[in-house]
Amino acid sequence: MSNSYDRRPVQLPLGVQLRDSASFNTFFPGPNSELLHQLGNIAAASTGSASVHFISGPEGSGKTHLLQATSRAAGMHGRSSAYLPLKELAASGSGLIEGMAQQSLVCLDDVDAVIGQRDWEEALMALSDGLRAAGGHLIATATRPPMELGLNLKDLATRLAWGPVYAVRPLSDEDKVRLLQQRAQGRGLEMPEEVGRFLLTRSSREIPALLSVLDRLDQASLAAQRRLTIPFVRASLENPDIA
Repeated sequence: MSNSYDRRPVQLPLGVQLRDSASFNTFFPGPNSELLHQLGNIAAASTGSASVHFISGPEGSGKTHLLQATSRAAGMHGRSSAYLPLKELAASGSGLIEGMAQQSLVCLDDVDAVIGQRDWEEALMALSDGLRAAGGHLIATATRPPMELGLNLKDLATRLAWGPVYAVRPLSDEDKVRLLQQRAQGRGLEMPEEVGRFLLTRSSREIPALLSVLDRLDQASLAAQRRLTIPFVRASLENPDIA
């Protein structure tokens, strides 16, 4: 399958798709505004010298959202780009990324997934070298910075750390409430601040879990034709069948 909006589609044997919701507009930056700004600049750059940017952060911190949003934005600017989720592609072999250096932008998600696999590490090093020689751009993500990943090929760690290395900073509780309000508004729902704060006390504070709860509340609100109030949200959380 191909990445989205490319002028030169990259054919992959797996059904890799960019999520419809993955855009810069739907990412709540909180303390990560500078990172979001830099990724927007990379997506829009039609010319310029090669670059490598690395983003580290725990699971659920938004790294995948950012990579997919950058790949989508690059396509909308007329650039060829490829989004490669290594966690999904690892088992299919490193041959999948041969020729990717022809792309203007390559987004590598979850480099952690191929640590210790020599064929993959060598393929990523060749990809990095190829993109650099061609003036392309590489963005990669993992849970830790390149030098802390334990890659067998130290030269690969050096290449991944060639440019800026960012750490996705966690959202505060206040930011999480604003994120929930923003996402709710996008669904045509009004979420009062007190409801958002109530959710933080009654569910996991992890972003994916909070958004999953919002999905349930959206369905429940639509089915019951009810506004999001604390009593309604409490009843919905206590009774998953309410929808």
